[in-house]
Amino acid sequence: MDEEQALEALSNVISTLSETPFDLSLHAQHIQLAASTGIDDQVRAARETLTVYYACGDDVWLPLIEDKKSAADLDTIDGVLSVLSTYKRAEDDYLCTCLLHRDHETRLLDLT
Repeated sequence: MDEEQALEALSNVISTLSETPFDLSLHAQHIQLAASTGIDDQVRAARETLTVYYACGDDVWLPLIEDKKSAADLDTIDGVLSVLSTYKRAEDDYLCTCLLHRDHETRLLDLT
């Protein structure tokens, strides 16, 4: 699939998702097609869209957090709040356990 076809397929999936946002297979296609375009903003948007409709595990949240951290201007309040907001959303997602483990490990280290 060339870039033009990938972008057209991505556009079609996004359009279909707007009509049926709870179709998990469409979300998977959305992320896959976005990744095939190589456009980081599209990949981020696809992952964020999935997290709005479904509980997600570490495999979705960790790349999303890392992407947010690399894209945000951490020298500004808005940039920091954007990253913290993503952390908070991940922490609130019951399928995202990596942050809970990190928090627990940090607390254990603080006790020693």
